[in-house]
Amino acid sequence: MQKLSKISLGSALMFALAAMHAGQAQAQEVPSGETAPQAAAAVVVALPAAGGGEGSGEATLRPGAEGQIEVSLEVAELTDQGALSAFLVSGTCEAPGEVVASLGEIEVAEDGTGTGSAKLAGATLAELLAAPVTVQVHPQGDSPTQPLLCGAAQGSGM
Repeated sequence: MQKLSKISLGSALMFALAAMHAGQAQAQEVPSGETAPQAAAAVVVALPAAGGGEGSGEATLRPGAEGQIEVSLEVAELTDQGALSAFLVSGTCEAPGEVVASLGEIEVAEDGTGTGSAKLAGATLAELLAAPVTVQVHPQGDSPTQPLLCGAAQGSGM
């Protein structure tokens, strides 16, 4: 009886694996001359201190629901408490351009850490990264010219 259940379980597993493999093969079939749509991956942007300042951070841009781009921000090692403003800016950290989008505010706690998030509409992640862009963090209310933290989005200029 025990041999029979091992064989049945083994057969069931093999059947399940074969069915999954067949389903993947069908899902990957694309008509001749066309390319399969690629799911956009998240882009992680390291935010080192700018201009010899202190602190660090990270921004994650990922495709969201209804064509939006979801942005999450984390900062650490900052000495000033209070609110900071985050922006998506065209250009580079050394030669910033125009503000592409506001990424909202980040409230910095006593321990020097903070988080923020934003949702962007009107462009896909690939479109957004088609030209050089940076994520910049500034003291609240400052125009984006002297960032505390700045990092280039990998894939910019693709």
